[in-house]
Amino acid sequence: MLILIDYFLWSSLCLFIFLTSFYVFSSLYGLFLSKGVPYVPLSRKKIKFLKQKIHLPENANLIDLGCGNGRIMRFFEKQGVKNIDGYEINLWAYVWGKFLNFIFHSKTKIYLKNFNEINLAKYDYVFCYLLESALTDLKGKFEKELKPGTKIITYDFSIANWRQPAQFYESHERWVGRIYVYEINRSTDQPTN
Repeated sequence: MLILIDYFLWSSLCLFIFLTSFYVFSSLYGLFLSKGVPYVPLSRKKIKFLKQKIHLPENANLIDLGCGNGRIMRFFEKQGVKNIDGYEINLWAYVWGKFLNFIFHSKTKIYLKNFNEINLAKYDYVFCYLLESALTDLKGKFEKELKPGTKIITYDFSIANWRQPAQFYESHERWVGRIYVYEINRSTDQPTN
């Protein structure tokens, strides 16, 4: 009996060490690949605010750039959106997202790939929870690949020196933040200062 307990403890310890090492390595590697943009999921408060303000049509074709574990994708799926793709380069977030999709029977698709390598032309909604520097780097890609009428939803960070958001929502509750909604090729597009 003592040998069985020792075996269980050692197995548990080895599994813990393996999973912790996997998480740390994949997080650091993802941080390197993303040029310093960390995997940070939206909090429940932020998702609640998003639920109050953003409603997409069922036939929307949505992409989540840097989708993490797919939490936002599953949120929009609950709203009724059918076509949802997400791209993530953090291996831990990707594996965790695949597992959560399995648990929740989600039909959203998460890909382990750099979203800079994806053509965005087929999407009419783009969701980003990225740092301002990463969003600024995407301006040219958005202009080149997105069709007129495509909406870009960013959380907390604006796209600096680009165009005015078509919609802007700000929560007065602490730590909830702001939502910016941009639209491609609006007639009133002007860079912000």
